[in-house]
Amino acid sequence: MPLIGILSTLVSLYSPFAIDSTVYAVDINKTAIREQTVHGTIIDYCIDDFLYVLTRRYLYKLNPDDLFIVDRTLLPQTYTSMCTNKTKVLLIAAGEIVILAKSHLAYETGIGMVYSDIRPLVSAQGRTIAPDETSLYVAEDQGSNSILKILDLTSGSVKKALKIPKITWYTYDAKTSTFTTLDVQDHITTYNLNLKKIAMTKAPFTIERFQFQATGFWIRTHSGIYLITDKGTIVDFQPVINSIERSFDDFVIVTEQEIVRLDSLTLRAQSVALNIAGITRLFHIDHPSFIIGMDKDRRFHFIHTGTLSIQPRIQHESITAEIIPHTTPVKHDSLWYLQFGAFSNIDNALQMHKAYRSQTLPVFIDSADIYRVKLGGFSDKQMGVFIADALHLNGWLSLQGKTAIDEYVEFFVGHEKFILADGTITRSEQ
Repeated sequence: MPLIGILSTLVSLYSPFAIDSTVYAVDINKTAIREQTVHGTIIDYCIDDFLYVLTRRYLYKLNPDDLFIVDRTLLPQTYTSMCTNKTKVLLIAAGEIVILAKSHLAYETGIGMVYSDIRPLVSAQGRTIAPDETSLYVAEDQGSNSILKILDLTSGSVKKALKIPKITWYTYDAKTSTFTTLDVQDHITTYNLNLKKIAMTKAPFTIERFQFQATGFWIRTHSGIYLITDKGTIVDFQPVINSIERSFDDFVIVTEQEIVRLDSLTLRAQSVALNIAGITRLFHIDHPSFIIGMDKDRRFHFIHTGTLSIQPRIQHESITAEIIPHTTPVKHDSLWYLQFGAFSNIDNALQMHKAYRSQTLPVFIDSADIYRVKLGGFSDKQMGVFIADALHLNGWLSLQGKTAIDEYVEFFVGHEKFILADGTITRSEQ
């Protein structure tokens, strides 16, 4: 997925980026890096109304202005990627798409598909390129080919499909509602949202990345950077020797000895500085004057993209350990429920129900349309998260109207006592 772009409403924080289990954002005004640690290695993230972060166990919702955790929800399995649309968060796995409500990160539905390797086509911010809420554009890899598909999110059916050489990179242009792909045959091809080919350029060499230019493309290869026309004719070339890192967005190249900035028009060295800080990685932050460098000791540095002057070391704001959010209790007529399974066969539901009951958990079967095995309800979602984590349970947290349960049950989770009464689970004040 392309790197995240800046959210227009942010004042001083630029382009969050993730390393391992930490989200970082640059505060230009304070010359500081702000950090937020989450549980587990970060798999994917996107920025929309909030910053959404995906790990193996959780989906997090962070405030992009301060990186504080606003909400989180459980994931019963690992998802490979994610994206958002206007009101939903979409989690993608091989053979399944799960739809959550943005407002509460509540589970809404899952769409089963034939097992395959798919990834969503999204904007730079991680938002689906579909113009409506009922579609999702994906690329499905099949050997040396990719299948571009428009999926119906209500049924999981394929609205349209197009077979092309395997995609290695793509970009999306919201102004023209087109997306441009790079494939294994070094074609750069632009499509509209009906999957109709608009233009194609064939490069005479192996491409790593491309970037649009007024008369064609900037092309990044293993050996250097090319300028080619939209017909594939080479206009200029700048060799890149012994580079250990490159920021294609900023035309900055790092070697063990030097940091070089190329002129974006002539591809000639515009600025050269010694790599005195030992920079080994670069992070583009969508700021007109700065790029972030990281050294081998994982210390961050501001690099001015004009002069290549280096701030000796960026100050870190205190590392914020993961804070369990205290979500606002829902209205009295709606509660949270942990859903462990959904079955069309009542016998399968009864078998799961019996297994959980044997663990003294007061699960019940909700059979509005199919047979769902659930535990709840909770007025606070994080109580459900706590119970699932403590007992190593896998399930989805859904928000729904209160279910009438005529039962009184006391049960323990570790040393904590809980009570189910009048259809609501509460902690006992022992």
